[in-house]
Amino acid sequence: MKIAHEIIRTATESWLLIFFLVVLAIAIVVYLRSRKQILFESWITMYDSKENDLGKSVADLLLFKIGYIKSVHQRSAGTIGNWNIYRDVPAFRQSLDENVKLLASVELGKYGSFLTAVSTLLFSLLPMVFRPARLKGSIHKYGDRLQLLATLEFYAPAKWRTSATTLWEVVQEKSTNETVPEAVEELAFRIYLDLTREEIFKSWAGFQAYTKGLDSYRSYVDLQRPADYHNAKKHYGEALKLEPNNPAIRYSMGVLEYYQWDVDRNNEAIKDFQGAVAAAQTHLRSYAHSGLANALLQKYGRYNFRDPRLLEDAVYHAQRAVEIDPDIDMSNRALAFAYHQLSESQAASQDAAVRRQSATNRELAIQHYTRAFELNEQNYAAHNNLANLYLEWGTRDATEDKALSVKNLRRAIQECEATLAINPQYHLAFDNLGNAHLQLGELEKAADSYKNALRYKPDYPEGMNDLGAVHLNKTFPGRNVMDALRHHQDALLLLPKPEQQQQRQKLCTLFGKRWLNNVVQPETQLEPGIRQTLLDAHCTCVATMQKNAVEARSAT
Repeated sequence: MKIAHEIIRTATESWLLIFFLVVLAIAIVVYLRSRKQILFESWITMYDSKENDLGKSVADLLLFKIGYIKSVHQRSAGTIGNWNIYRDVPAFRQSLDENVKLLASVELGKYGSFLTAVSTLLFSLLPMVFRPARLKGSIHKYGDRLQLLATLEFYAPAKWRTSATTLWEVVQEKSTNETVPEAVEELAFRIYLDLTREEIFKSWAGFQAYTKGLDSYRSYVDLQRPADYHNAKKHYGEALKLEPNNPAIRYSMGVLEYYQWDVDRNNEAIKDFQGAVAAAQTHLRSYAHSGLANALLQKYGRYNFRDPRLLEDAVYHAQRAVEIDPDIDMSNRALAFAYHQLSESQAASQDAAVRRQSATNRELAIQHYTRAFELNEQNYAAHNNLANLYLEWGTRDATEDKALSVKNLRRAIQECEATLAINPQYHLAFDNLGNAHLQLGELEKAADSYKNALRYKPDYPEGMNDLGAVHLNKTFPGRNVMDALRHHQDALLLLPKPEQQQQRQKLCTLFGKRWLNNVVQPETQLEPGIRQTLLDAHCTCVATMQKNAVEARSAT
């Protein structure tokens, strides 16, 4: 019995100790949370009014508006780091002052939950220990003139007994019940901008327009609705009118235009990124340099403007991005892509020294692509770019070193699969996958990959052209020359602008080579109507060859 009593006594003491530790832990958590909260208290109506609930309505709406602003910027920052680096949104993160976080609900204690009641009691009884910031205000009206006064009281950790006060005022002339929400929204943007202590924006109105543009851009990323793109561009444009030299707005506009996959918009993106590279914020400046490098490389590669100066400038800006902040995955991907493209441009040189430099740059590209994965394992664009590197390497070495070529093409397939494991709808990865299968002679897999690329992006000219080219292959079970020509024509029709002539030429060069290698008489004799249709689509390969042949026969 004595032993049993001893065990019970020890257990009781242990439970008391455990209970004390739990209470202490809860107290610490509540204390830490209280230091990161704003209590949205009731607003006082300072004029005779029958609208008894106006004060609470203003407080509720103010919390909603501030929460909306915070949500837009937090979700945008999360988009960069968590799942969608390729469609990156503005580079800086909106972080509130450490002592003032927007985590509380309106009039904490009015919703009846046990936790809210306990928190409110602690805040009231121990204000010097549990010291949340308190946001309250008053509503004044003089005829049609509305005045909102908001006051934030908070304690700074370095000054234990000293509180600080911040005051905001919004005045609305000729106010009506319908325009009160506009005044509350202005107040919300003023408060948020001051709490973040973000010096990029010089006006609340510019920040408001920018935030709306950012929200529309995120919707466009998720849903791909043209209306969201146009809304984002409109709001960014409004913000730029108010703050034309704001690097965050310029960078965001550059991102919006860059991912439209259009040569004209890419040129606009280059101008916007150039306007952001002088940003005072290190993180944003690094992103602007990497964005500019990518846009220059797109112009060189995708849009087929083979100006060596584009490569030189791209390498410079990518290097600057990494120098400014070596721990950003986007910057490392941009530098890898720059070395990658430079390596490809040097690989065909007759000079052995230049070819050795090409190999060095290729290794640097692989190194920085790998660094991008290490910094962000969700960076699927880096995986896809590396797949493209191995694809080009394997294709180039197909006649000189067959074993190495096959090895690199298999590596390309692995990187494409890694890309699609992160983003299963990424059309560029399907296109690279199709090209790798094509080089390995796996024609049905290649066709399926091209079809998947077009399934997720039906207006993708390169995928359309590649699908047409595979239909020309003599060993393809579904070989159909007329289907091939139709796909080629459709691809060209997706590029109708005079400014897209270089891109059309790139498609015709590829398709023309496949035509010469795989199509024989009488298939080469196109009907005049088909030939003219291709010429109308600006075809410079098959249709032009046919036209020249007809003219030559007529001359003889």
